[in-house]
Amino acid sequence: MKRITCILLALSLAFSVFAETAAAPAATEQVKAAEGSGDSAEEAKADDGAVKEEKKAEEKKKEEKKKPEKKVKNYTKPMFKQDIWKLAAGLGCMAAGGLLMFYGYSREDKSGASLSVNSWNWNSSYSGTWIAGGTGEVENTGNVDLTNVVLTISYKGIDGTVLATDTVTLDTYTNLSLGVSDTFASTSVDCGAVRPATTDIAFQASINTIYDSRNPDIGIAGICVAALGVYFIADYFINFTGFFAQREMDVTLATNYDGLTLMASKYF
Repeated sequence: MKRITCILLALSLAFSVFAETAAAPAATEQVKAAEGSGDSAEEAKADDGAVKEEKKAEEKKKEEKKKPEKKVKNYTKPMFKQDIWKLAAGLGCMAAGGLLMFYGYSREDKSGASLSVNSWNWNSSYSGTWIAGGTGEVENTGNVDLTNVVLTISYKGIDGTVLATDTVTLDTYTNLSLGVSDTFASTSVDCGAVRPATTDIAFQASINTIYDSRNPDIGIAGICVAALGVYFIADYFINFTGFFAQREMDVTLATNYDGLTLMASKYF
């Protein structure tokens, strides 16, 4: 009886050892499977992060493409044919400015001799022939003094034909200064058989001629245009506007009362 009990204990012990030995590989495989699933999850997370980063990079590239590109020219390179317009514009402006200056500052006769008739009263009477005469007043309304003033009075018929003329001098002055008035008289002028209907008064005098610039404003405009030409030519050889453009600065050439102003400005 004891022997049978020992045999049963030995068999149960052997069976338990066998069961543990068989279960060990399965547990190992489960652990490896668990570890493998953990690695797969980490790899999936890493893949998702990489995809998100790629999407962000693509979106950033799209946004950069939408933004206007700033083209920065290389202003340090030598002159090229496309800049020849500066030289042509400069020469054209200088030529035009020279013509404007010549015209504007050229001297011309600015003398304006003028004699106005303030009053003139005349009449005519018949005594075998028609006799006419009258008195009046004239004033120097020009911009120069008149010397050796002589008036010529013409008596005309109804059809405009000159019937007689009378040359007279002023009653008081021989020379008539600016703004000065003087009287004159015409007497006993024989007009013949035709009755005078109208009269005409002309004058002759000596003056001191006044010369002055034709139009200084046009001359100033010529200076500005010529200066603009110098600006273009200098920019063709030096290319200093490129220096400002490279730094996103605006260059403005403006005229004012004192002359020309070259201004450089930048907006921030």
